[in-house]
Amino acid sequence: MLELLFYMNGMGSLFFILRALLIPIEKRFLSPNYRVFIYRLNLMFFVVPFPAGFFYVRRYFDNLVTALPIAPFINNGAHFIIHLEQNLSFAFPKLNYLEILVVSVWFIIMTYKYICFSSKNRRMRKFNRFLSSIQPEQIAKSTFNANQLVHTALKDLNMKIKPRIFLQDRITSPHVSGIFHVTICLPSCWKVEEPVYYMAIRHELAHVRHKDLLFQRIALIARIISWFNPILYIMNSKMAACDELAADICACNGAPVSYRKAYQTALLCLASEPENTNDFVKSLVSKKRRNKFTKERILTMNNKSLSEHKLLKLVATACLSIVLFAISTIPALAYN
Repeated sequence: MLELLFYMNGMGSLFFILRALLIPIEKRFLSPNYRVFIYRLNLMFFVVPFPAGFFYVRRYFDNLVTALPIAPFINNGAHFIIHLEQNLSFAFPKLNYLEILVVSVWFIIMTYKYICFSSKNRRMRKFNRFLSSIQPEQIAKSTFNANQLVHTALKDLNMKIKPRIFLQDRITSPHVSGIFHVTICLPSCWKVEEPVYYMAIRHELAHVRHKDLLFQRIALIARIISWFNPILYIMNSKMAACDELAADICACNGAPVSYRKAYQTALLCLASEPENTNDFVKSLVSKKRRNKFTKERILTMNNKSLSEHKLLKLVATACLSIVLFAISTIPALAYN
């Protein structure tokens, strides 16, 4: 199992390294939507056991015939062979003490990370229940008609969902959660203009429209399983930043010019605040990186060339994905 996990991480890491060489070209010519697609394809290498699947694909096309044991469980001294049915069996190598230790350490750390995530998820559900119990008084204190703004944004983005809307004066910026039951948490008293508030809502709904929350959960599962791979953490950070860029473009599409300018001005003001922890700005560890990313967000929103030649860029993205996928299968071939 760990060998399969190692080769899966080898494929994903090779894909990411090859793709990193092309990032400057991608930023210049490709829209964040296409870049997000490539990141999600890269993520699948860490989740889907492609190396194991290639054996059965090759066996099908090569018309290979193998002799399978008759008994359901066979120990030949080096492997444990499990026979499931007439044409299907699995052979697991016999573990030595060092392998048992490595597997135990990997499983313990993976379990610990899962427990940490579960406790955080439980706190989030508890917080949502708390918000639902105090909504009447929070709505009364709200400085904006949040419900109306959310429904207007849903209509403008052509979305059919019916999210739960929570108002809370403890939060400092809008955020969205939930995959099947979407919840939008909005600050009841946020010192921004109404156009900025509306654009922030559109930005959060764009995450729902692009299925960002689903792939964030898949990335979390990948980090729990492959906790030892630093490339996976770097890739997840890059993908999250690209999700923000794609959500910005979606929020700005069709919005009035005055709203877009107010939104960009608010981003600059919030990014310049000292020790800003506002999720709306998505600070990236340090102020220097936060300001650089804010600048990238504004330049991306104003770069009209990214929306030109969509068909050509779609074909280029598909070709690039196929080439990177083909080269990244080298570890899978080594596994087989």
